[in-house]
Amino acid sequence: MQSINSRLGCWAILMALVAIAAAPAGASAQTTPAVPAPAGPSASTTLLQGSVRSTTGLPVAGASVSVRGPASSHVTTDASGAFSLTVPQGVYTIQVSRSGYNQAVLSDVVAVGGTSLPVTVTMNSQDLSSLRTIGNVTSVSRGSGSAINTGAAVSSFVSGQTFANVANPQINDVLQRIPDLTLQHMGSQPDTSIVLGGVQPYETQVLVDGHPLALGQYGVWLSQYYPSYLIGGVETQSGPGNTTPFANIAVGGTVNLLTPGFTTKPSAEITTGTDNYGSQYSNFLATGALSKLQYVLGAGVGGVNGPYYQTDKCVVQATQGGALDNKSGNLGVIQYCGDASGSFFSKGEVGKLRYNFSPATSFDVGFTGAWGGYSPQGTAWATYLGPTTIVQCLPDAPGHCTNPVNSNLVGHTIDAYQWYLGSSVYNNQELFDAQLRTTLGSNTLLVRPYLGNIEPEVITGGESQASTPELFSPVGGAGSAAFETACADSFGSLTSPTGKTVIINGQQECFGSPFTTYEQDKLYGTTFSIIHPFGNNALDFSYDFHGQSTYAYVNSPIPPSVPFSTDRYSTFSLTSDLEPLRNIGVKLGLYNTTWTVAGYQLANPADTTSTTLTGLDRSITRFDPHFALTFHPISDISYRASVGSSATFPFLGQVSGLATYQPPAQSLGPPFQNGGTLTEKNPNLEPEVSIAYNLGADKRFHNGSVLSLDLQDSVIHNVFEQLTSSVPLNGGLEGIFLPINAARLHTDLATLRYNYSPRVGFGVNASVAANRSIIDGVPLSVGSIAVVPANGVQICGNGVAAPGIATCIPYLKGYGQLTYSAKGGAFVGLGVEYEGKNNSYFQPPFALVDFTFRRPVTNSIEVLVGVENLLNTNVYSNASYFATPNAGTPLVATASSGAQTSFVPTLVPAVARTVRVQVRIHTGR
Repeated sequence: MQSINSRLGCWAILMALVAIAAAPAGASAQTTPAVPAPAGPSASTTLLQGSVRSTTGLPVAGASVSVRGPASSHVTTDASGAFSLTVPQGVYTIQVSRSGYNQAVLSDVVAVGGTSLPVTVTMNSQDLSSLRTIGNVTSVSRGSGSAINTGAAVSSFVSGQTFANVANPQINDVLQRIPDLTLQHMGSQPDTSIVLGGVQPYETQVLVDGHPLALGQYGVWLSQYYPSYLIGGVETQSGPGNTTPFANIAVGGTVNLLTPGFTTKPSAEITTGTDNYGSQYSNFLATGALSKLQYVLGAGVGGVNGPYYQTDKCVVQATQGGALDNKSGNLGVIQYCGDASGSFFSKGEVGKLRYNFSPATSFDVGFTGAWGGYSPQGTAWATYLGPTTIVQCLPDAPGHCTNPVNSNLVGHTIDAYQWYLGSSVYNNQELFDAQLRTTLGSNTLLVRPYLGNIEPEVITGGESQASTPELFSPVGGAGSAAFETACADSFGSLTSPTGKTVIINGQQECFGSPFTTYEQDKLYGTTFSIIHPFGNNALDFSYDFHGQSTYAYVNSPIPPSVPFSTDRYSTFSLTSDLEPLRNIGVKLGLYNTTWTVAGYQLANPADTTSTTLTGLDRSITRFDPHFALTFHPISDISYRASVGSSATFPFLGQVSGLATYQPPAQSLGPPFQNGGTLTEKNPNLEPEVSIAYNLGADKRFHNGSVLSLDLQDSVIHNVFEQLTSSVPLNGGLEGIFLPINAARLHTDLATLRYNYSPRVGFGVNASVAANRSIIDGVPLSVGSIAVVPANGVQICGNGVAAPGIATCIPYLKGYGQLTYSAKGGAFVGLGVEYEGKNNSYFQPPFALVDFTFRRPVTNSIEVLVGVENLLNTNVYSNASYFATPNAGTPLVATASSGAQTSFVPTLVPAVARTVRVQVRIHTGR
């Protein structure tokens, strides 16, 4: 199937090349020789003297410059990108076109008689690293004015400087400021994923420099591992106005992480900093050009220690399986007291080269690497159990007793914690890409191959975990007989108990086997794109083929939870940016995608004891259209409307392999902390399908500020949900989950933004999003437990069944920042983030305050102070800073009878107040 798709794709590309190359060139292909500079202006004329350059600073020679107004004129830029012409006084629109670049438009250019007017035009080269491959880009030359959104999608852009201002080695705190984006916290874990458009994590497409990522078993990319110093900017697009080459497989929207861009002038910088917990981070970035060769080289290391770095706390096993955690009367036995550190570390590199054969032809190669984790895992995964009275042995489990080393604490009430001893967690991402950009007549050809290797979250138990006793009991004491059974059953699967009992100094000690998870996802793909301009219009024909292979296991590679399996996407798309009438745009996206999976399924699903697998080979083809209209009556106002369909296809962890077992100690939380969870596979899962609508408008005011409003409506059918059942096991419950197509998710989202960013003086950046996300059709559970998310209420789940369905969408969220920029380059910002009801912290509504102060000391040295959570609010539980069971805001759940009930999740605290001080030494920037 892969070879057939590849051959068809190659023939399609070759035929398209011939057809488009033979098509007549439109107005944008017309060129005229550069004219000599006209004479100086008269009393009634103006001399326009302009320069056209690319975003990287290269001159754009041979660009067509058209001026429309009281008179019309046309000229072509010379070898240095310069042009000049004389026009009668009046108000003009200047359009600049060049093969290989997006058209640039300057509106409301006022020509005053008897004067010379300098005009600077910046053109974006057409390439596949940005979400704006084709389309008009409005350049604004009014000082502090901000550009308005003249496109069809709900769009955001966050600059690399914004990430630098926060001084956080991680990216989450800045991403959370985007109004239609939610950072989803996955239960009690530190894992976070990106949700765009009020949907679920796996329904959001994440790109790096414009190419897809391998999203593994569940379609979720973990955002906490990607370092901020690799960010040159972040683009987001949501709604059916999104017409990027594979927008049809982004039900919620697309997030594109841009690495630092190319420059022509040499620059270099070194940044180093520390925080109030002793964390340190340093990074280096150099950009520039050697003749026609441009380069970007960067690397960094970082860490986050947190408030419990090098402090001692106690790991406690509580009575009643944790039912009394954070409640009065909680009893427990001590397993271990010692270092509570759970520091995060990260390393990253970026390297890019571009050779410019001409202004329209270039070749790029690039590498991005990110490696991070927790070593040891420690309290990064900790939960706070509240004040707990230590007893010699648990009354409901007499064989579970306090570690003799800590017997002096028996009878005392202490702050109790729980975390996994002796294990480490790491994430590794390696991405390679290249791009050829050239022209064929008036057309632009883009070819983009990419490869990647991602190990999304590997947990390594190791010898340290295996040598740490889990349970203690005196030999011959009460419950001694049951101790060995409990030890054997508690740390393995149903068919393979792994705990072992050892007698040390008259004490029975239970040692569990190391808990290990492993996953490797390999990415491969190529995008071909041909952009054909005609007049003020453009057509983009693209073919993208990409796939990933996944292999994953829990504890033992035999049998794997996902045997070596692949899924592949083959997408033909035709997108357009048309202007049939002046100021009216039509954007069209036609997508045809074939999804193919090659993996394994049970040979006899009816035999519940069988583990025999047979081959799985499925293909599904879908056609999805996107249609949008834009109206730009004057330069300061734009309107947009769009409609379209998209699809999310199943992920390998849902369809291929055997059921995955999570032992009780590694379960995400109640009610399965004693029995564990078993997640089955469904090889017949169908894709989700979304029908979406969008209306939006932008208004720029006389002071250059911009107000934006967008209204979105999406209905997602065949939503992936879990058929949940439970059975009694080990004094608790084992949850059994089967992914099925059962539900419908209806999302209404309104976003309002205001931005005023003068070069000097006070500025305001504010945004707010109101979201209604209601799910219906979640099946009732089989057994005695209630399920979340519940039908008919705002979606919220804790991700017990699978990481991809951990979703809580707040009704209201927002961010506002007051800034001041001084002439000398100093900057001060005071911001407030608001998280409304139903937030992913499982907290009541709250607000967090942040602060930034940046000031140049010399021309090459800059200092910055950044503070997260300035008021140290919402860290909860006596400033425990840890996830807290039985303390979250109650969620609505559905009982097996169909009646609504409540479920108390684990509360996730906000980040503790963190003060960072950094120094940046730079040249050429």
